Amino acid sequence: MAGIRLEGVVRRYGTHVAADHLDLAVGDGEFVALVGPSGCGKSTLLRLVAGLDWPDAGAIRIGDRDVGALGPADRDVAMVFQNYALYPHLTIRQNIATPLAMRQLRAWERLPLLWRASTASRERRARIDASVSEVAAMLGIGALLERKPGALSGGQRQRVALGRAIVRRPAVFLYDEPLSNLDAELRASMRGEIVDLHRRLGVATLYVTHDQVEAMTMADRIAVMRAGRILQTGTPAELYARPASIEVARTIGTPGIGLVPARADSAAGGVRVAGAAVWPIVPAVPDGAALTLGLRSEHLHLVGADSPNALPARIANVEYLGADTLVHVLVDAEDGASPARLVVRVAGARGSGWQRGEPVGVTADCAQAVVFDEHGQSVGRAPGVAMRVVHG
Repeated sequence: MAGIRLEGVVRRYGTHVAADHLDLAVGDGEFVALVGPSGCGKSTLLRLVAGLDWPDAGAIRIGDRDVGALGPADRDVAMVFQNYALYPHLTIRQNIATPLAMRQLRAWERLPLLWRASTASRERRARIDASVSEVAAMLGIGALLERKPGALSGGQRQRVALGRAIVRRPAVFLYDEPLSNLDAELRASMRGEIVDLHRRLGVATLYVTHDQVEAMTMADRIAVMRAGRILQTGTPAELYARPASIEVARTIGTPGIGLVPARADSAAGGVRVAGAAVWPIVPAVPDGAALTLGLRSEHLHLVGADSPNALPARIANVEYLGADTLVHVLVDAEDGASPARLVVRVAGARGSGWQRGEPVGVTADCAQAVVFDEHGQSVGRAPGVAMRVVHG
């Protein structure tokens, strides 16, 4: 078994920096997801680890080996792609067997019929076939081995692609948005299958996705990327509750985090939010400093429009989801700025009675608010200050 370590990795394409002094470690048996928008450098990073591209600076290690000078075939990695990359003219059995055949059989042994002439060739073929059958049984595609890819569904083809990667027993797995071509229901199912597979195999895994739901539900840790840089690395819970910046906060969580302007006001005993309510949050910043509060939907509450210390708002939209209702509200901002949009999560159908345009008040669990400075970076709380919960 082996882990992955990137140390100061740089990759430039002309004046564009796709990887900007990246440092990242994936432990032995760990599942790490890279999440970020298109063009942020996450697929470039994966290609650098795979040996499909070369860094301009820095080191890439797999286990105790520096693999920077090694080609893809010598790095002992397996990669699963978005488009499956199956051979359409081969059966599923042949597709899965291809990596083993290329490594274990001589060129003439891969030709039809000729391999039968040698006892050693027949034995090698039998071992390959046994490995293919074992992997197919693991993935639940044993009955499909004699079919060709064109006769399979998208989910079945993705399982074949997984099988072709697994059969090699690599030191490292790399996934490049493997579920993006699947419909929503199948994506949810395949997420669970990949996680179960990872737990059984215990191989270091680097998984690229633009879908933060995939990252949150599958990974042990997540690295959030923007413009060739890793902004923050942590567990899903850490990134959700303690994002290092507004960029990270916006990336993680569904629905997205709500952001409202605020200003430190020590005389009032906290922060003045949207020029209206005063909430007992005391950040470690100078008095009068401009701030932004990050508020998750489950930490917000709807109250009467005239409730004390509530933000004046109006209903913009109501989404009934069965177990929950998401109530979208617009909070009026001071100085004629655009209103801030917040999403309030209400249990069951209790929020479905609100009408669009109706005035309401919004309060928050202040202890759960994330405070950002004027540069969008998270700031701490003043020491020794107890956080109270405000419900209006």
